[in-house]
Amino acid sequence: MKRTRKGAPAPVTSPALKLATVTPLCKPDSPVATVRQDCVDHLRAMLKKAERGELVGLVFISMCGSNTPGYVFDIDMDCVGEAQDNKVFTLGMVAALNHRLVEEI
Repeated sequence: MKRTRKGAPAPVTSPALKLATVTPLCKPDSPVATVRQDCVDHLRAMLKKAERGELVGLVFISMCGSNTPGYVFDIDMDCVGEAQDNKVFTLGMVAALNHRLVEEI
């Protein structure tokens, strides 16, 4: 080892740098849902009816996400077309669906 004279600045050495493990701040992407073919088929059939002018109103509640246990669905709901224009009739349709679902439980 080389000696430096008294009062001379010490030589600069680079310390060995160790990197810490990085923890992501963002949540990982939501689990991938399996394709529900019954949903795809029904939506395609409704789209064909809408394009022919047969479907003129729609009330919907959609659940987007995964069917993995513990995963919370993103819910979207609305009414469009005649269902938006005639809310009394739409409320009757929603009540009928509610009754049917309660009967199936």
